[in-house]
Amino acid sequence: MAKKTPIRRQVKKSRKKGGENELTSIQGIVHYFFKLKGWDYEKNKKHLGPVFRRYLRPAKELLKLTNNNSEKAKRYLDIIKRWAEATGLEWSLETVFKRWFDIINERLPQEKIKKPYYLENPMRKGIDQKWRIFVDGEWKIFAGKESEIEWK
Repeated sequence: MAKKTPIRRQVKKSRKKGGENELTSIQGIVHYFFKLKGWDYEKNKKHLGPVFRRYLRPAKELLKLTNNNSEKAKRYLDIIKRWAEATGLEWSLETVFKRWFDIINERLPQEKIKKPYYLENPMRKGIDQKWRIFVDGEWKIFAGKESEIEWK
C-alpha cells in the first residue's frame, strides 16, 4: 500500500537576518485581500485570525493558477474588486475562480454604460448621425444642443 505523505501548509514565516518575520506569498495574498476589503489585520489579529485561516486555501489555489506569481494574483484581485464595485456586488477570493475565464479574456465590464436622455425621454443616435428622442411612443429628431443631453 502506498504511503500517504502529509500535506504541508505553507503558512510558516521565514526569518530574515534581522529577526523580522517575512510573509510567505500565500499570506501576502491574504493580507492584500484584507487590505482591498478595508479590514485591518494588524489591529484585529485576535478576531481576524480564524478568518485569515479560512482564506489560506483559496489564496494557495490562486497562486497555483497564476504559476506562483503573487503580483499577477494581486492584479487579478484588483480587477475583481473594480468589477464588483462597478456592479454593486460582494466579492471574495473565490470570486476570482468563478470569473477566471472572464479575467484572462478581459471580458469583465469595468463600469455601467450610461445612456442618453432628454427630459427623462430616452434618446438614440440614428444611422444618419442625428439624435432621435422617443416621445409619446414616437421617435422624433432632436433639435436641441448636445450639451442639453443628460447621461444616466
